[in-house]
Amino acid sequence: MMIPDFKPCELCALSDDELNALFAYIRNQLSETKPDSVERTKALDLLDAIRIEFKRRIAKRFGWINPAP
Repeated sequence: MMIPDFKPCELCALSDDELNALFAYIRNQLSETKPDSVERTKALDLLDAIRIEFKRRIAKRFGWINPAP
């Protein structure tokens, strides 16, 4: 399994479609990982960062300031 190596600050450069595709890819790859593996931890951390980026974009779209993670 290969999880892309993105830093959370790099996610803001992706378009909404790219972010959705990355989210879907990682979710599909999770089933192939062992429960206690480093790759699974990395994937879950990246999914969490994507979730926070989506919340930030929604907050920005509606004029809210600094959404809670």
